[in-house]
Amino acid sequence: MLGTIYHSQANLEIMIGCDKTTTFRILLTFICLLLLSVSPNSYSQENQHTQQSLTELQRLVFDYIKEKTNSNPTQEVYEAEISVRPLSSNLRLGKCQSELQLNDRNPDDYLGRMTIGVSCEAPKWQVYIPAEVNGKTKVVVTTRALVKQSTIGAQDIEEILMPYRNAPRGGLERAETAIGMRTKRAIGTNTPLRIRDLQPAFIVFKKRAVNIVTNIGAVKVTTRGIAQDNAVKDEQVAVKNLSSGKLIRGIVIAPNTVYVP
Repeated sequence: MLGTIYHSQANLEIMIGCDKTTTFRILLTFICLLLLSVSPNSYSQENQHTQQSLTELQRLVFDYIKEKTNSNPTQEVYEAEISVRPLSSNLRLGKCQSELQLNDRNPDDYLGRMTIGVSCEAPKWQVYIPAEVNGKTKVVVTTRALVKQSTIGAQDIEEILMPYRNAPRGGLERAETAIGMRTKRAIGTNTPLRIRDLQPAFIVFKKRAVNIVTNIGAVKVTTRGIAQDNAVKDEQVAVKNLSSGKLIRGIVIAPNTVYVP
């Protein structure tokens, strides 16, 4: 009987011991789960109130570059692609209590790499965010080979879109700019035209009739003559006066018109 009682007491002590260990483990697990589920959220909420959103800064720079690209006064950009380099996730900035300020280091650059500064006065900090704009520009190219001193017609050129990195500096963007101009050198087919490749068109032509204009007192006198060479506007050219047979020099002022002072 005593043995039985002792054995029962031993079993009770073992059961109590097991219950304490199990309870401790359950409690520890619950605390861990509570910390995992609650702490990150609390930390995140605290960050939202005390730290500046880096995503907001990147979006601010993106919107600025987009507006800047669309308002390019000198070159229209097609199929623009804007990429803003993400800031390091380890960067910590105090949440700005004043208006964020932008500083464009390259205000005249609308394509390629650029760096935009973002600053805050309260609290005071500043970061620089690299970005890049890729896109296409309009370029005038030849549709056939042109020899030196060719006068360009509408059928000789066309406008195409070309990645800006491949477009030549000083390239023409509008076909009408080139029509009537002359080539300074021979140019191959499908070659982008540059301003330096062209020169003004002749408006007075060798061995062709021109009007010779001069003033005698308050009277304007016009006679006929023959140009001795090709000439562009404001260029001097020799002309043979058909009335007198003399060679005189004048300044081209209009198509087929030469003014003799």
